[in-house]
Amino acid sequence: MPSPAPLPQHHTPLPPTAARPAGSRWAFSFLIDIGVFISVFAVIYGVYSIGKSWFGPVHVEAAISQDPRSLPLYALYSLVRILVAYALSLAFALAYGYVAAKSRRAEIILIPLLDILQSIPVLSFLPGVMLAMVALFPSRQLGVELGSVILIFTGQVWNIAFSLYSSLKTIPRDLREAAIIYSFSGWQLFT
Repeated sequence: MPSPAPLPQHHTPLPPTAARPAGSRWAFSFLIDIGVFISVFAVIYGVYSIGKSWFGPVHVEAAISQDPRSLPLYALYSLVRILVAYALSLAFALAYGYVAAKSRRAEIILIPLLDILQSIPVLSFLPGVMLAMVALFPSRQLGVELGSVILIFTGQVWNIAFSLYSSLKTIPRDLREAAIIYSFSGWQLFT
């Protein structure tokens, strides 16, 4: 059987490209370098500012500035508190939910305990937690900041732990069997 004749190839000319000015690549990469430098400097300054505030002396009376230029710093403080509390909540929920889902004995104790703890309003923790943290660090602002982090933690950790526990308990059997057949690693099972 004869092979088909090759198709003619037409070479279409490429459209003309606009010529770049000689210094444009340098200028663009220089702007990126400046942006990265400013971002790194801002992060370093933010960490320094938070460390100075948290490990500094306690402020008996909070002087809250109404100047709009203070707003980014206040937002940064709040963001750091939330991120620290979220990291702690996630670590706790991963450990707690995994143990409760994988061990029947642990589940009998941990799930009712989690249910009781989540039913207590966060505001009822407020006086005790803040007094305890301030008593632990009487001359540092760290006590007030840790109290805030713990209260944010108690406001969100129960939902994350219950969600993870429920997710692990409701994995379909066929997916578990497929993971065993394919010899998934611990990370692959987690993801």
